[in-house]
Amino acid sequence: MSAIVKEVYDAFRSAGVSDALATAAARAIPLTGELATKGDIGLLRADIDGIRAEIDGIRTEIDGIRTEIDGFRTEVDAKINGVRAEFKGDMKELELRMTIKFYTAVGLAVAGIKALDFLIG
Repeated sequence: MSAIVKEVYDAFRSAGVSDALATAAARAIPLTGELATKGDIGLLRADIDGIRAEIDGIRTEIDGIRTEIDGFRTEVDAKINGVRAEFKGDMKELELRMTIKFYTAVGLAVAGIKALDFLIG
């Protein structure tokens, strides 16, 4: 037992308390070194305030990153939409060219058949 607990134990024993009860009572009293002082609590509060400030700084950084990501998304969406529009225009032009070639080929085939018919017939 430490000196402080021993003094409490001795006081209980001199008051006629049994050894077991005096020991239990002496152990139930916290040692001064185990108690937090107002200064300790003040230091903890300062640490907590510092941590809160760091968390606020991190939140601000995260908000900035979110803003950058939103800007990036907008940029990518615009580029994708531009590519889609360009592709759609290219596809319409290709469709038109294929239609012209198809009808040209059909026209040439019909003309060839008529020419053969004329020559044979």
